[in-house]
Amino acid sequence: MKSLLNKKSVLVLTIVAVLFLSLSIFAFSTDKNVYAEKGDSVLDADVLSFDGRPEIVPKLDSNNFFQSGTDNYIIETQVTKANPNAKLSASYPDKIYGGNNDALSVEVRLLFNRWPDLGYGGVSDDATYMALKIYNSFDTLNPIADVISYETTGNFVRTLRLSPEKVCNHRGRLQGFVISVESDASSWLSSIIIDYVKIVFTTNSEGDSAILLAGDFIAGENPQNISDENVVWTKAEGYSDTFIDYTQYGGLDGYVANPAFVSLRKEKLPTVDCRQESDGTETLLLQNAVFAFNVGNIPAENYSQFLMDLLLSDKRKKGDHTLYLYGSNIDKFVDDSGDPVGYVAKITVKDYEQGFHNKFLLEGEEVRKLAGNDGKVSYIYVLYHGNTLDTASETVGLRDGSQIWVNKIQFLIESDVEKPVIASEYDSYDVSDIFPVGERVTIENKVQNNIGDMVSVAVLRNKQVGELSFNLTMSGGDEVSLLFNGKSVKKVNGYSDGGVLFCLSDEEIEISSHIGGERMKAIFAVPESAFTTKTAVKIKCVPYYLNSVEAGLYCAVYINGEEAVSGYFRSDYLDLGNALHLCYKVTDRDFAVEIASSKTSGITSAEDLMNVRVRAEEIRYSYDRTDIPLSFAWYNTGFDEMSEVKCESEVATLNRETKRVGFSDNGEAKISFSITNVFGTFESEVFSVSCEDAVVLSQAVNNFNESVWFIVLCVLPVAILVAVSVILTIKKAKSAKSGK
Repeated sequence: MKSLLNKKSVLVLTIVAVLFLSLSIFAFSTDKNVYAEKGDSVLDADVLSFDGRPEIVPKLDSNNFFQSGTDNYIIETQVTKANPNAKLSASYPDKIYGGNNDALSVEVRLLFNRWPDLGYGGVSDDATYMALKIYNSFDTLNPIADVISYETTGNFVRTLRLSPEKVCNHRGRLQGFVISVESDASSWLSSIIIDYVKIVFTTNSEGDSAILLAGDFIAGENPQNISDENVVWTKAEGYSDTFIDYTQYGGLDGYVANPAFVSLRKEKLPTVDCRQESDGTETLLLQNAVFAFNVGNIPAENYSQFLMDLLLSDKRKKGDHTLYLYGSNIDKFVDDSGDPVGYVAKITVKDYEQGFHNKFLLEGEEVRKLAGNDGKVSYIYVLYHGNTLDTASETVGLRDGSQIWVNKIQFLIESDVEKPVIASEYDSYDVSDIFPVGERVTIENKVQNNIGDMVSVAVLRNKQVGELSFNLTMSGGDEVSLLFNGKSVKKVNGYSDGGVLFCLSDEEIEISSHIGGERMKAIFAVPESAFTTKTAVKIKCVPYYLNSVEAGLYCAVYINGEEAVSGYFRSDYLDLGNALHLCYKVTDRDFAVEIASSKTSGITSAEDLMNVRVRAEEIRYSYDRTDIPLSFAWYNTGFDEMSEVKCESEVATLNRETKRVGFSDNGEAKISFSITNVFGTFESEVFSVSCEDAVVLSQAVNNFNESVWFIVLCVLPVAILVAVSVILTIKKAKSAKSGK
């Protein structure tokens, strides 16, 4: 017996020693990535218990509950209406918060079985919600995480992300927390199943990217108690793995794991007005609604890019929607006028036809703007500002029941940053194809006032040009400019309302984006050539994509076949239209710029492109064919001047207001005019209109009219008298026969 005891003692001491050694190694393994490998910093179900009572059960295959690599055991407890709380013992042997050992977060992977029980196996149908909340063991009044489900049966799986400073005790150690279940069901019995508790430590610059499933990082309303009376608070809810119809919503790739969603419904936003529409739907007149995510303590300096995938499911085809992103260091979202302030980024989700899908994208130093004063990102906020059609007097809003879905929240290290993909299909033109320069044209600037103004000399509307090639020669050394996708068609400073401006001069090449008169971003290069001799130039302005979503424009200038300057202009740096300007800047000296075609053959002549012409329009519903309307057409360059129309004829005159030629007799009229613009003066071909047929037709009509009047005035009365006589004769004959 003594020998047996000794053997048992040795065995027990060995097990204890092994456990102690394992825990010691585990405790000192603090250099962890955001997603630790299994076995690293994970408290699996084997070391957890509820209220000191281990309740280990076999692995379940429920809603894909288990992550790959977990063992075959989980821990389960039950909660009832009378006993809704369960205290989970999840002690970690070392400090995880404070000092040099700050953890990024504490993750809890759990399954909640929602089965309201009437006591005889039936399911209660009187419950409208089930809520799961987690409290610090030392504070059971203020939840540190919560999940609300509005379905009263089935299961939901969550990985809750808790802030270490909220879940740890005053010594910075994890000892456990309380899970509480709430419901308005009259009677119920539910199970809580825990897979693991994982402690995630701060990454270093060589660590992994933090790719967070948004459904695991939801936060309650106003978690930092920010005082802003001008916003409406709501909150995101976690949603189990789901399928989103990306053919309708243009971006989320079908199956999405653990997204978060915000329900924009009047029941959730009782302070927001809702308008009944004639088609039976209701419109939520919503502006400035805020929801939050708790991402733990992410050191912003470690990451090169932030991405947040977002979808808004408003099925009305009325307006777009604007949202703003805020970081941890925020004390106010909008000013007293309701305009956003202090935000980090802005996006617009486009109309239903385009999927209402977009991404917040931050790069480099912009990622740091999400952090608080300690350099870490804890909470991020999204403000739904409103419909882009909203005005000061009218809120257009969105359809009641709309939702905002958030798929992933990503903090990416440099090696994981997706490089821009430049559109491979776009329209390429030679300058002679879109401007009437022919082989070449010279544009001159004479010394004048308003030095520095950008003067447009031609503007093409609705012209989408991806790439433009031409040859450029400068005399006097100043610049020529091209404004791509300009908003305005103004002759002076036409770029001020928006667009991308390319400026070429002997001193520098500049590409800049403009919004509302302000230059948002500019990139420069010093040309190797001063353009004093003929220089081949190619300008490119095409969309680029990040993460399969159009993110802005890629712009570049090539000189003699070599790239001189290029850069990316994000969508929030752009305010685009559909006008392409050819401009120059007013200077204090004369200069001349020659623009020539880059083609060696097949050049579109300026005359052919301008296509100045006169035509006679088809005439209908008119007896007088001697009065003929004309049409005058040409290739519109925006700033064209039309000459007086010439009409050479002895029998015709031109009414210049109505643009009609009237003939007094058979004959011919020769019509012509010209168009003058910066490219030259372009004469139309002489248009001849012969009115011999028109006069014959007119005479035929008159003869017909005379015949009609002769019939009406002469023939018709005689015919009537004859008809009356015949009727009377027949009637008289019938009367005589009847009397006989």
